Amino acid sequence: MNQPISPWPGGDRRQSRRRSYGFARASLIISASSCAVWLLILMPATVAASSPGTNLFDGVMIFVTVFLALDVGGLCMALFAMLKTKLNSSLAIYGALSNVVCIVLNLSLISF
Repeated sequence: MNQPISPWPGGDRRQSRRRSYGFARASLIISASSCAVWLLILMPATVAASSPGTNLFDGVMIFVTVFLALDVGGLCMALFAMLKTKLNSSLAIYGALSNVVCIVLNLSLISF
């Protein structure tokens, strides 16, 4: 019953903003790791697997699909952070844009 009274009518906005920045940071970590995996592993493996006589292609596509799902999740987290900060977080906007880039990169490998 004894809840601390917040000076703001909507509750503690600083706490909400801090939580939103956490979502934005997590989205950036997801997109950075996905882009690194795309550059170091997925793109060379797709090119190697597309040559005749190899059976790696299905395994590579499963890996690409997993990272595509991670990027879609990261994009949702960044969009959630953007909505919670009322489009006022450059970190969340950058997280959304970087996840969109990673999604496009993964889709380019699927259509390869």
